[in-house]
Amino acid sequence: MSENNKKMSWLLGVLTAALVIGLGVYFYVQYNFVKGFEAKSDKPLLKEMPAFSVTKLDSSDLITKATLFQPTPRLIMVHFWATWCSPCLTEFPQLVKKLESMKDTKGFVAILIAINENPNDIHKFLDKNGIKLPANVLMAIDEKGQSQFDFGTVKIPETYLFNGKGETLEKFIGPQAWEDRFFADKIQANLPPSP
Repeated sequence: MSENNKKMSWLLGVLTAALVIGLGVYFYVQYNFVKGFEAKSDKPLLKEMPAFSVTKLDSSDLITKATLFQPTPRLIMVHFWATWCSPCLTEFPQLVKKLESMKDTKGFVAILIAINENPNDIHKFLDKNGIKLPANVLMAIDEKGQSQFDFGTVKIPETYLFNGKGETLEKFIGPQAWEDRFFADKIQANLPPSP
């Protein structure tokens, strides 16, 4: 083997070793970063449901933290969305289908809060898509978007799950694959005990 071939072979060996070590370090750091992030995400920033007030669609009735837990404590999903939000419109029919499948789930209610909206646009969207909301779903409107800031929601869609004491159980950022069994299982696991 010539001197040049030996140098080239040695150089390739060193580069290969450096690449393997570099990839090992990269994946180690990534793995630990993701694990650390997952551990932190188990403890949501929002510890409990904040005080807020929105108006029920087609009514002057207010929906507040206090009214959601009456007459008994229950598991509550709060979902922020809007008809002007493209990802919201894509996931909305799936969400309603999931909620429809849970309409007989005792102790569970969902509130869908339309942000910076007007009632006409919401009705047009629901009618155009043939969406009828099940009885366990409340449609609310927040024309000024204040509730979004009360919850600390920056970007919609965003969904929260609260237990019967109003403590935050989960926060789902962005559009979700609502047909996934994970969501139904998460809700079933956190339902309040039957009276």
